[in-house]
Amino acid sequence: MRLTPALVVVTLALSLACGRPAKEGDRGGLFGDDTGDGGEVIPSLPDVPNAVAYLNNDVQGRHYTDLPNPGDVCPEGWIHLGGGYNTVACGSGKPGVVALIDESVDGAHYSTFDQEGEVCPEGWEYVGGGYDSVACHKAGNEGPPVYIDQDTDGVHYADLPHAREVCPEGWTHLGGGSYTQACQAPPRWAAVYLNNDQDGVAVEDLASPGEVCPEGWQHVGGGYYTQVCAKDGGGAIGTLNKNKDLVHMDELDSEGEVCPEGWLYLGGGYQNVACEGAKPGNVLLLNDDVNGVHIDDMDNPADVCPDGFNFIGGGYYTIACADI
Repeated sequence: MRLTPALVVVTLALSLACGRPAKEGDRGGLFGDDTGDGGEVIPSLPDVPNAVAYLNNDVQGRHYTDLPNPGDVCPEGWIHLGGGYNTVACGSGKPGVVALIDESVDGAHYSTFDQEGEVCPEGWEYVGGGYDSVACHKAGNEGPPVYIDQDTDGVHYADLPHAREVCPEGWTHLGGGSYTQACQAPPRWAAVYLNNDQDGVAVEDLASPGEVCPEGWQHVGGGYYTQVCAKDGGGAIGTLNKNKDLVHMDELDSEGEVCPEGWLYLGGGYQNVACEGAKPGNVLLLNDDVNGVHIDDMDNPADVCPDGFNFIGGGYYTIACADI
């Protein structure tokens, strides 16, 4: 697979999940009494959002820059949504999830297979390549993949009898990411990566790293300077550093003010703020529209958002758009 500096933004969680030890949080068991749904009605399957993949190679290994149009990198039947940071964003048009992995569940690297798509878990569809990774899609009522390197007791996956044991109980092991393991959440869960809580307290200053998780969220493992929290029936997750006026979070009285109106501030990630929308949805981080026009060349950067997506703020050299 041809390597480019891609997915810097959209796979921060994947690349940040390779670090220091964590300890067990005290917010209750993963499937305990507090599921965090607050009595809300969990959406029916048709309301679950479409899967979104960020690709730079198609299933034949061709880089999007070598194709007549960047959108040609999208799998057949998928919708071209625009461009990210050296990537192309594609929507499946049907509910599902996309995992970015580089190793199979047996620990074999994609480069050792006859076809890199063979790294995808059984029942998953190979849809192309990301940055030194393979993109695998599964249609239906699935929860998001999360990328962790330590379990809730702070044990690194390399120190466990099998790497799959880093995944929380009841989660599916999909394979390996970049110095991480990919674990699939139960249906309709949301996941967020945090390194400071809603009061701005950093993980290392808390009695237990799991305390960084917002109320109603479960601590499911650790990453690189982050902890991973998940919630049953959670909404769309936006990782932003600028509000709708494109004011950076450092220039606001409180970093939580970067969240769009009606969204809940969850805490801070890696140089960004995590916000939760009221219902499930996708948040795109784009810098090119479907015609290849860059945000710097637009009168209004919000115009980068594709049809059906609303401008909600800014990310890392990108504009954030949500379909809720």
